[in-house]
Amino acid sequence: MNFITEWWNAMNILQQSFAVVAIPATVMLLLQTVMLLFGIGGSHDGETDGDAAVEHGDFSDNLDIADDGDFTDGVHIDDGDQSYANHHDAGLRLFTVRGIVAFFSVGGWLGVVLGETSLHTAWVILISLLGGLISLIVTALILKWSLKLQDEGNIDIRNALGKTAQVYIPIPANGKSFGKVTLVLQDRYVEYSAITQHSETLKTDSFVKITGIINQSTLVVKPIAEE
Repeated sequence: MNFITEWWNAMNILQQSFAVVAIPATVMLLLQTVMLLFGIGGSHDGETDGDAAVEHGDFSDNLDIADDGDFTDGVHIDDGDQSYANHHDAGLRLFTVRGIVAFFSVGGWLGVVLGETSLHTAWVILISLLGGLISLIVTALILKWSLKLQDEGNIDIRNALGKTAQVYIPIPANGKSFGKVTLVLQDRYVEYSAITQHSETLKTDSFVKITGIINQSTLVVKPIAEE
C-alpha cells in the first residue's frame, strides 16, 4: 500500500487524471479477457445497430422450440435460412464495450506516461486520444476477424446445446423478436441470434442457457436463474 501511495503522490494532476480513467478500464479489460479464456462468456459488446431493432412478429406459435433439456425434438436446423448468419460482415464495429474499454485503458496509460515528460499538456491529451483511437480500431478489427471465423470454420451449432452464453443485445420476452448472444464454441468466440420463451426480456450482460436450435444462426435460450 505504501508503494501505491508513493506512486500516486509522485504524479502530477494531469497524470492522476489519466490514471483515474486507465486503472478501472484496465481492470475491466483483464476481467473480460480472463472470462473469455475460461469460456465464461465474451464481451457483451453492446453496440446498437439495425439488427437490434428488427421485428419478426410473434414467434411463439410457429417455431419448434426446445425446452427443459429435450434437445433432440427442439433441434430444427434449416440450412437455407441464413438471414442472420452473416450480418457481422456488414461493417466494422468501433463502439463496442470491449473497444471502449481498450480506448480508455490505452489512452489513459499513455497520458500517465507522457504526463511525466516535458510535452505540453495539449500534446499529451492529443497523443493519448490518438493512441486510444488506434486501440479502438484494432479491437474492432480483432472482433471482426474472430467472428468471421464462425463462418469460415467447421463450427457445428448443435454443440451449443446446454452451454452457457452471454446476452449482448437484449432478447425480448415471449419469443417476440430476436436478440443476440455470444459464447465460446469449439474454442472460438462466436455470435448468434437468440429468442426466449421467458416472460421477461433478457438484458445485456446476463447469462443464459442454450436449450434449443431454430436454424444455423438462431438459438433458443433461457435465463440461468431458471436452473
